[in-house]
Amino acid sequence: MEKTVSKQIIDLAIMQFMSYGVKSVSMDDLSTQLGMSKKTLYKFFNGKEELIDSCITLYLRQEEQLLHHLEQTSSDAVEDMIRTSQHFMNNFRSMQPGVLYELQKYYKSIWQKIIKWESEFIKQRISDNLERGISEGLYRVNIDPEIVSDLYVQHTYQIVSNIRKYEQLGIDKTLNQHLLYHLHGILSIQGVAHLKQLNLVPRTNEYESV
Repeated sequence: MEKTVSKQIIDLAIMQFMSYGVKSVSMDDLSTQLGMSKKTLYKFFNGKEELIDSCITLYLRQEEQLLHHLEQTSSDAVEDMIRTSQHFMNNFRSMQPGVLYELQKYYKSIWQKIIKWESEFIKQRISDNLERGISEGLYRVNIDPEIVSDLYVQHTYQIVSNIRKYEQLGIDKTLNQHLLYHLHGILSIQGVAHLKQLNLVPRTNEYESV
């Protein structure tokens, strides 16, 4: 019973934090929406920071499951990479601008958990994608998955850590450029042709000329 209530609290908190930001949503707000007293809420979580930490832990676990599903249901490495990027775009669209900035500024230990997840899980996920693409003939055989996956994570970290700048430039545009930059650095001739056939990436004059 307690686990069920705890999950309900976390689910609501994730939704509220994503919609309004972590600073704007108080424990009073959450207790009111849950129909429970603030005292009862504090029986499950000692404070807001502990609740946010639990939200991030669950959110990252759910992300891992979703990304593994994309990997397993994509027909090849290129489609997997594109669908993964589109998933990240959708996440940013549904997120209140400033959520990541607030976590970075006010909840540093939680922010470090996110960075650690990127440097470990996302790096391994990209490394696996690179190995798959090489075996499928879609990526160049002379790329080093260890180095390239690390470069991908570092570029992603720059976007996430400077999120306000890239929100102004346009998150969709930024992530799309990040994807194209990554793919055109690793695609084989066969992979470039396959990318055009998929028609899943918005075409530009520059893209058409590749």
